[in-house]
Amino acid sequence: FPVTISSFSNAPAMRNPREGKDKIHAQEPQPNLMQSVALICTANICRSVMAHAILAAEIKRRDLALSVCSAGIWDSTGAPPALSVWTTCLQHQTPVPKMESTFIEQLDLANMDHFLVMEAIHARALITALGIPESKVSMLSSYDPSGKAKEITDPMSNGMTTVEECYLLIQDCLQGFLRRLGHIKPDP
Repeated sequence: FPVTISSFSNAPAMRNPREGKDKIHAQEPQPNLMQSVALICTANICRSVMAHAILAAEIKRRDLALSVCSAGIWDSTGAPPALSVWTTCLQHQTPVPKMESTFIEQLDLANMDHFLVMEAIHARALITALGIPESKVSMLSSYDPSGKAKEITDPMSNGMTTVEECYLLIQDCLQGFLRRLGHIKPDP
């Protein structure tokens, strides 16, 4: 699933008050400096919470023009993050940015620029059930610098990866995402 990057807003024609009311000039297109990213998993208590914490920390550290939120495709509204997620994020100095899960339908879907999902089932839910344009949805694992990850599996249910391994994979993928967008600046 590709990611679309909107670089310029559609600039409306504006009246210049100094030129009289019948004269109109076109406003120069302005860069759309703030893009929004939604990180999506199943219940918004594990993977998307870690991704939210990591990306929020990167946005702050690098002073990026991005806003971030996270949600789940299942309505688990109000559920707290998993304790193992909470402690893993704290160990990496990326505190969990919210205390309760969010259901995808609670987001302002129409104004999101990017939806990064953990599994193909999440992408299908966004595209088919919610009508999100396919061009806005991508697998977070598609940004894995190693190219090995197909999906970011749930460490809470399948036992295939530990929460720590999942955190590190998400971190690598988000670095790849930021690189692809051109937001990673050289470290000071």
